[in-house]
Amino acid sequence: MRFLAFDGLRGLFSLLVVLAHVPAATVLRQSGLSATGDTLVDLFFVFSGFVIAAGYEKRLLQGYGTGRFLIERLGRIYPIHFVMLMVFIATEIAFATLLGSLGQQGRAPFEGDKSVEAIFTHLTLIHAWNVHDIPTWNYPTWSLSTEWAAYIVFAFALLVLRRRFTTAAVVGIGVSIVVLLTVAPNGMQSYHDYGVFRSILGFSAGVLAYRTYDALNRRQAFSALSRPVFTALEIGGLAGLFGLQVSFGATDFAVALPLVFTLLMIVFAYGKGHVSALMGSRPLVYLGTISLSIYVVHVWIIMRAGNVAALAERLTGLNLVTYVAEGDSRHLELALPPLAANLLALLVVAGVVLVSHFTYRYVELPGQALFRRLAKPLAPAVTGPGRAVAVNP
Repeated sequence: MRFLAFDGLRGLFSLLVVLAHVPAATVLRQSGLSATGDTLVDLFFVFSGFVIAAGYEKRLLQGYGTGRFLIERLGRIYPIHFVMLMVFIATEIAFATLLGSLGQQGRAPFEGDKSVEAIFTHLTLIHAWNVHDIPTWNYPTWSLSTEWAAYIVFAFALLVLRRRFTTAAVVGIGVSIVVLLTVAPNGMQSYHDYGVFRSILGFSAGVLAYRTYDALNRRQAFSALSRPVFTALEIGGLAGLFGLQVSFGATDFAVALPLVFTLLMIVFAYGKGHVSALMGSRPLVYLGTISLSIYVVHVWIIMRAGNVAALAERLTGLNLVTYVAEGDSRHLELALPPLAANLLALLVVAGVVLVSHFTYRYVELPGQALFRRLAKPLAPAVTGPGRAVAVNP
């Protein structure tokens, strides 16, 4: 069984993340909803925990192999991460050797957030394990780094605790909440520093969401509810999702968001409402399929749009960009009127989706196949009784 509605939701939300990162006066930014772009990442962690538990928990308990699991999961996130890191490095070299200061935002090449040492932490996927003072290189990949940590914790907790794994998930939630509220200086706004605990919090919540859904489904709970009732629950869940994100996203209460997201997961896992049917449509499912590429490539494309605007400003004398100080660095904002800003945002989204189509086909799929070949000899393939689950978070 594949949770098609999850794919559609993931695809739709990945586009919202892209729009939230466009540095211009877009409708999303002016509405105040752009802050949800950051907290949507926590929803992706919950998605991941749910789907990984559904697809791997029983198999790991029956001998699938921890090493095999970890290599396969690494193969899911590493190829596109590695290729885009190389693209970022090549772009930095181009700016340093050919284009001068254009796009460097007042810093020397290979310094600040594009430091040489950060290349090595990105290559080893530890760049968001509290080893840097600032986000580095392709900064959204902090979530890939922390999700890799969550995969490791999941695999070894399951290996050690076996059937008592639910306890580990509860402990993971509790410890993460305590750290985020008392130790992490930015709480649920942590990224490169304490983002690992955001990931473990969301992932653990997703595991519990799957356990709850599986128990309810086996008992045929809610199976008698009608399609309109499920539709109402889905609409209410989405409304609550955005409402709570706007209300709690920048407060300490945001630590409760992953737990609230579990309710949304359970409702959409049934897939019986009209919204689920929409999310399970082919276009949205495909967006979900390429959502990892969307997430990893979009910042590079947005940055290049900024470079084009900076060049156009130099050539025309128009005021198209401004630089906003942020700590020891600056970031570029597009000084465009609302109509132009929104048109540019739509062009960026279209460009990101187009590029992601090709990176999924020519980077992700071959990379996954390579890692599966590397992982296969480590343990015999064991699939437990029950339904097959497509694992592609």
